[in-house]
Amino acid sequence: MSLKKALKIIGTILFIGIIYVAISFSIDMFRHKPISLCGYNVSYVPTESMEPTIKAKSYVLVKETKDVKVGDIVVYKSNKNNMYIIHRIININNGVYTFQGDNNPAIDDEDVSINQIYGVYIKEVSFLTKLISGDNRMLFFGIIVVIFVLMFVLQLINALANYKKEKSKNDNLQKLKREIYLEELKKLEDKEK
Repeated sequence: MSLKKALKIIGTILFIGIIYVAISFSIDMFRHKPISLCGYNVSYVPTESMEPTIKAKSYVLVKETKDVKVGDIVVYKSNKNNMYIIHRIININNGVYTFQGDNNPAIDDEDVSINQIYGVYIKEVSFLTKLISGDNRMLFFGIIVVIFVLMFVLQLINALANYKKEKSKNDNLQKLKREIYLEELKKLEDKEK
């Protein structure tokens, strides 16, 4: 296999992968769910409620699961606030989960069921926190947009090159057919003489 063909296959796979991820992220955002990929997601922690364990304005890796226990840091959907919250489970009683932020003096004032639990905290994604925080946020999203535009342009260039190649092939085929036709016509004329 040639290098050009291998690069084309890799580019197509990457393009399809990015489209899949973009569609998955869009669906999750539309459902007001944390953005998920392959059972994991990256969630944003906007407040100090989990400090010092999790710093405010950081991004964390969360594994989607309902298999949680007392002491786990969990993302759950608050029916009261209609938002996702990341706090620690401090008690489980008859299927009712009680949460509290490590930096909060009081427990969360909502009884949480297993259906509201989204996933368990794995770790902070510090490189993402640094990359997307503050002034870097616009730069990061700008880079993502540029990558999508470049991939689209490359796919468009590839499609145009394939179109030209096919057109050239068809033109050559038509030319060959015409030459064969003219040759056969000349043979018939020669026979009639």
